[in-house]
Amino acid sequence: MILYDVNRNLVSGNDDRSLGDYSSRLSYYATYEGWLYILVGHGGRMDLRDTANSSYKLRCSMTIPGTPAAGQPTSQPGDKDITPAPTRTPQPPSSPVATPTSQPVTENVTLSFRPLTVPTPIAPTPTPSGFRTFRVIVFYDTNNDGLFGAGEGIPGFFIRVLHAVTNEELARSYTDDQGQQSFTVPTPGAVRLLIPLLGMDRLVDPSTPEVKVRIVPSTLPATIP
Repeated sequence: MILYDVNRNLVSGNDDRSLGDYSSRLSYYATYEGWLYILVGHGGRMDLRDTANSSYKLRCSMTIPGTPAAGQPTSQPGDKDITPAPTRTPQPPSSPVATPTSQPVTENVTLSFRPLTVPTPIAPTPTPSGFRTFRVIVFYDTNNDGLFGAGEGIPGFFIRVLHAVTNEELARSYTDDQGQQSFTVPTPGAVRLLIPLLGMDRLVDPSTPEVKVRIVPSTLPATIP
């Protein structure tokens, strides 16, 4: 059982009252007027899934300090004071201040509590990290069927791969004798694909494993001057 003040600052706490007695008893002298929060726990003796079916009782007793305890003996005439009386130190004169008469107040308050379900914290979105691999094919569509066929790959095309945000160069290479080249770059996100000879600048998203660059055959004029 833990007590917090109105600003949710820890002021006092207690665990088991005694060995084998899981109840708790706690006293606190309040120095302010306002809310006092009480946190009741199970001390790690119960599975969190069982707390919804558990219950407990809590009693708060509020008293004003300075009230004499019942049965306190009073002095009788003729009793000898064993302890010598202290010598009074002179004090400067001051105006008397009326002291309010304190009346003993005792109040029993019965509180009922309902265990609250602790929400699952939202996991932060992880920062993407890693590598991605994709292939680039540059081909001359000889039969104009829109498909990459045998013998249509063009070798020797210079290709650059840049980061889509920072424009940092991640890789560069040339197409092989089949007109193909595979790239593995240190980013899982989108990249920019540049082929300077063709004037091409294309954004390649992360879900694209292959990029085909088709060169359409030109139709020659019927009569050459």
